[in-house]
Amino acid sequence: MTPEPPDWLLPAWDAAPSERDDPSRGRATAAPPATFGLRVRTVSEVSRAIRDRVRSDDGLRDLWIEGEVGRVTVSTAGHAYFTLKDARAQIQCVWFRDDRVRSPFQPQTGLQVVAHGRMDLFEPQGALQLYVEALQPSGFGNLALRFEQLKAKLAEEGLFDAARKRPLPARPVAVAVVTSPTGAVWREL
Repeated sequence: MTPEPPDWLLPAWDAAPSERDDPSRGRATAAPPATFGLRVRTVSEVSRAIRDRVRSDDGLRDLWIEGEVGRVTVSTAGHAYFTLKDARAQIQCVWFRDDRVRSPFQPQTGLQVVAHGRMDLFEPQGALQLYVEALQPSGFGNLALRFEQLKAKLAEEGLFDAARKRPLPARPVAVAVVTSPTGAVWREL
């Protein structure tokens, strides 16, 4: 005897109505609500629908966003990738080489900036990101300021004094290897 499927499970794509409402099971099992005419979509279809909605929203085509620059990376092609963040959220940003090289200002981690651009969806990764056209400084970011204040406080307490530091040994006593059993480090030893 085959076990009964749970009530929350959608009927099989080829299940006939008589199979769902089988009186021999002792109870009537109606189809779950809103499953009549169920349409299952592909990832590409959903991504395209999101992309189209984002592109059709006039409020997302011409944005000025202020935030603190997070981790910055520059690709070999010259494009800059970074995050803009505040205390509660962050947005991924891409700044293409041609726009970036024309700017006198470059993003640096910890700086507060105002970015001008448009939101769009990069479909292959499903990433919603700001396509930056221009960037200008707006000050020093709050997160970076707090970090600098903490460093100053710890320095004031003497935690960075050279007298507190222990000299490094001439030769290490032990060497630890933290890797997977098939890691390349084993071939390089």
